[in-house]
Amino acid sequence: MADAGILYQPNTADALAKALEQAFSDSSSFNELRNKAILLGKERYNASVMVDKLLDVYKNCINN
Repeated sequence: MADAGILYQPNTADALAKALEQAFSDSSSFNELRNKAILLGKERYNASVMVDKLLDVYKNCINN
C-alpha cells in the first residue's frame, strides 16, 4: 500500500480486487489509509493552494 492509496498492477482486475479486499478486510489499514487520504486532500486542495494555482493559470495566460 502507498501512503494514501492502494497500489496494484494497472489494467488487472484481479490485482485490483485483491488490493481492495486486503484494504477493506483490515480495519486498521483502512482507517490509516482513510486518514492519510483526508490529510493529503486538505494539503492539496485547500483554498490557499487552489488560489495559488489559479493565479499561476492567470499569469500564464497573461504572459503567453
